[in-house]
Amino acid sequence: MTAARIGKQFPIEWTSEDWLDNDGNPLPSFLVSIELSRNGGLSWEYVIASVSNTGAYSWLVTGPISSNCVIRVTNLTEPSYSSLSSVFSIGSVATFVTVMFGSHL
Repeated sequence: MTAARIGKQFPIEWTSEDWLDNDGNPLPSFLVSIELSRNGGLSWEYVIASVSNTGAYSWLVTGPISSNCVIRVTNLTEPSYSSLSSVFSIGSVATFVTVMFGSHL
């Protein structure tokens, strides 16, 4: 399980395979929202409500601690394109969370 430390930057990365330019880079003209669940997806709070689809975002981690966190990245143009990270914890050593797009929730 990956972990994030409160008060530290936490890199969130995603791949949106359906929205690539001719060079294979994510199209920044699309906006995504990034949300956090601290209870395995039962409720959500915004990390950021709207950000360019660059494939990466650095989040300053906030409390409270949890061992059942999930990140959700949603295409704001087409909200049916939304993907979830694997479960991670808040309160330990920081690592990466990678979210793969392409599935419909």
